[in-house]
Parts: sequence; C-alpha cells; structure tokens
Amino acid sequence: MGSWIGRIATRYRMRALEFATDWGIQAPLSATNVGWLLAAPIPDFIIEQWAYLVRIEPEQLQRIQTPDPWLITRRRVANCGRCLFLNRADVSAPRLKREWFEPNATHCNEHREPLRQLASGKLHRCGNFGNVLRIVSLHDTSINRVHH
Repeated sequence: MGSWIGRIATRYRMRALEFATDWGIQAPLSATNVGWLLAAPIPDFIIEQWAYLVRIEPEQLQRIQTPDPWLITRRRVANCGRCLFLNRADVSAPRLKREWFEPNATHCNEHREPLRQLASGKLHRCGNFGNVLRIVSLHDTSINRVHH
C-alpha cells in the first residue's frame, strides 16, 4: 500500500504524509521504521474513501495491503531493480512490489535473481516515491562505480 500512496503523492508533488493530511484521510502511515513505504493495514472506510477519490474499486486497494506480520523493524528494504523501474501494469509508474516486504523474501519471483537491499534509514527519509527512485538510482550508480 505504501508504494501506491507514495506514487500518488509524487504525482501531486507532495510528501506522502502531506498528501494524506491534505486530503483529510487518516491512515497509519508511520507504523514501522520505514514510514509510509510499509504502511499498516488501512481500515475499510479509508480504503473506500481513497478508491472513490482515485476512481478505482476498493478491492484493488485491499489486494495491496501490507499483512500485519510483515510490519517489523527493518535494517534494509528489498527490491528488484528490473521490476522496480518496469511496472508492466503501468510503465509510467514504477513501484515497490508488495511481495518484497515479506520478511523472508530473498529473490525476485519474476526474474529469479537475488533482491537488492537498501538501507531503511535512507528510504524512511524519502517523502514520496520520486525520492525513493532517486535513492535507488544513486545506490545503483555507486555500485556500478565500485564494480567497474
């Protein structure tokens, strides 16, 4: 859910928490040390409000909720660089996949490659998904410089 919230906030050039506040939508967006990226399950009445605002079915948002057992303190957040930047559902909207937040996730289910790990502290400071993408890009650039 957090990835979706961050993408919407990015489109409005807002921070995720600012977006929720300005729209008058109360949501538990700071349940973990990763902040809005790993949002606690959102109550049904809020899901219905958001679905109405963005003109989608509430079930679509229900499917991307973070399960309670996944809401743990993390030193790192996993991602697949190939999937992150190529969202087949919407190529203009990169996203973090829900499955990467599963605490024992080690490999991308699509590419069968090990997931990369980013420091949760860096991601926590990101106000929206655009900032997350900048952090990931900087991380990739620094790794490429070390390996070449």
